[in-house]
Amino acid sequence: MSEGNQNCRAIIELEVETSYRFPIVETVVAIIVFVGLVGAASYSNRAMTIALVPGQSWNGTEASHIYSSFLEQTSTSAYMFSLTSYAGILVFLIPFLVAFTTARGFEDGTLQTILSYPVSRSKLLLSRFVLTATIVGVPATLAPLTVVYGFIPGPKNIEAILMLAAALWAVVILMTSMTMLVSVVLRGTLVTALTGVVLWSAVAVLTFMPGFPALISGILNPMHIVQRYLIGIPEGPFLTDVAIALAGCVIFGIVALVASLALFSRVEV
Repeated sequence: MSEGNQNCRAIIELEVETSYRFPIVETVVAIIVFVGLVGAASYSNRAMTIALVPGQSWNGTEASHIYSSFLEQTSTSAYMFSLTSYAGILVFLIPFLVAFTTARGFEDGTLQTILSYPVSRSKLLLSRFVLTATIVGVPATLAPLTVVYGFIPGPKNIEAILMLAAALWAVVILMTSMTMLVSVVLRGTLVTALTGVVLWSAVAVLTFMPGFPALISGILNPMHIVQRYLIGIPEGPFLTDVAIALAGCVIFGIVALVASLALFSRVEV
């Protein structure tokens, strides 16, 4: 293993031991898993009736195709509904997670202690971004999939599931990087948490307001545009609109992360 990789690994291990200690991570993961499982399970009990009545008009092959299509739609809807249910909690979880890890380090002297060692500031903040996004994104992606693949039989629309997962990760990247930027600017635990909650609550409201620019709405909330595309709303978004929204969301997240890294390298700790 190269010296650079060893240094990155050491930074991540140090971060886990200092900033992401019990019960912060466990609480966040538990909340996300619970919401994801409940959201997906609410769709796993859907049922349909097929009339098994012998006769010339009854077509068993057609009925089988209809039922198979129903199961596939149920799996997609369960995953979609579960990811949608995250909207209300991510508005709080990500700002509070960033506030009580990154922002708190400015107040309690943790950052000053860590930076007294030969640690790169950019790698330190980048490790916090990766840890935060992973802590939120991985359980949010996998929890509903356990219900979809474990309790809902039949075929799965892999393309739709991957599209929804991509939208979730784009949102997590944007929210984490923007809140990270807020924490570096404000350098306070409570003010970072409150500002983050207000910011993302306002974004959630604006993106659903009639007349709000569709392009900006899609970039700020790609999950919404992906859902509309999969549902097949008349005159709804096209695949190119979904791609633009996903790419735009990730690009804005990267820009915010780069701005955070640039500011953190100059800020006084």
